[in-house]
Amino acid sequence: MRSTPAPPTKEWLGVTPTGKPIEIVEYAIYRIRDGKFLHMSAVHDAETLREQLTA
Repeated sequence: MRSTPAPPTKEWLGVTPTGKPIEIVEYAIYRIRDGKFLHMSAVHDAETLREQLTA
């Protein structure tokens, strides 16, 4: 997996953008039945993101 840190462009997690880049590690879980997507859940570490946003 490879990522490129980028700055948020709008308020996120209650924090106004600072122009500093952040990096997100996210895991997505897809539920598929009969070849159709039924549901997608995403999990990320909100506390680590908040730390980056307020640094």
